[in-house]
Amino acid sequence: MTAHSSPETPATTSLVVGGRYELVELIGSGAMGSVYAAQDLVDERLVALKRLHAQRADDDTARTRFEAEARTLRQLSHPGLPQVYDVGEEDDGVAVQPYLAMRLVTGDTLSDLVTERGPLPPLEVAGLVAQLASALSAVHAAGVVHRDIKPANIVVGETGQPVLVDFGIATGDDVEPLTSTGEVLGTMEYISPEQVSGRRATAASDVYSLGVVAYQCLTGVKPFQRESPVASALAHLNDPAPDLPPSVDRRLGEVVQRMLAKEPEARPLAADVARLLERVLARRRRR
Repeated sequence: MTAHSSPETPATTSLVVGGRYELVELIGSGAMGSVYAAQDLVDERLVALKRLHAQRADDDTARTRFEAEARTLRQLSHPGLPQVYDVGEEDDGVAVQPYLAMRLVTGDTLSDLVTERGPLPPLEVAGLVAQLASALSAVHAAGVVHRDIKPANIVVGETGQPVLVDFGIATGDDVEPLTSTGEVLGTMEYISPEQVSGRRATAASDVYSLGVVAYQCLTGVKPFQRESPVASALAHLNDPAPDLPPSVDRRLGEVVQRMLAKEPEARPLAADVARLLERVLARRRRR
């Protein structure tokens, strides 16, 4: 996993995890676990260490999701995806907590960038989305669906490379479903129409969510955000995406609108999104 920002909050303990990872800084914490910057005492490098919360260690669903995320990430290799170095468990006498040691990349989430800067320049958005689509193509080629593409799960590193993080609710060929039929997982402002309808998420669902992200980056607003989650869900199902500003390159706008098609089969593959946006960038560079 990557750091969502430069570490600022100190770890509450100097615990060494797995006999080799000395916790240095708390990067972030969520419902399932926490992520630390940690010093790898064996390979002498900083890593991101993700641990399941002790209070969730006996939660079979939480543990299964954590282990599924580890399996998912270990089979993937792409500059836009987290690189897993090590997987293990730590028994601290209170609970047996699984952990992941991953490549540490400092940077800001795309959510923070849009909040701070407002709409991003169209060519910058085209470059970011092309790289993210390329990463998604690798994910989908491995038979995995992310299911929660959103700006908060995208970290833009110091080189400008976006990294897609948080595969905690991903599904794949070797990952058993962890929800009942019809249950919706994901973030409502970015979820696909088919997920709203209770259908299984597919690679096309990730493409739709990335299209929502692209629209937000270009305009500074979420195209289907409404006054309530239910209203947002209905908007995904029924409302067309608002027009993009005239300043957005026509070809870029066409790609984004295709990504936001209501029917999954009408959307381009992630690999095609990357290819089409690279063409947009190449044309603009020649001008």
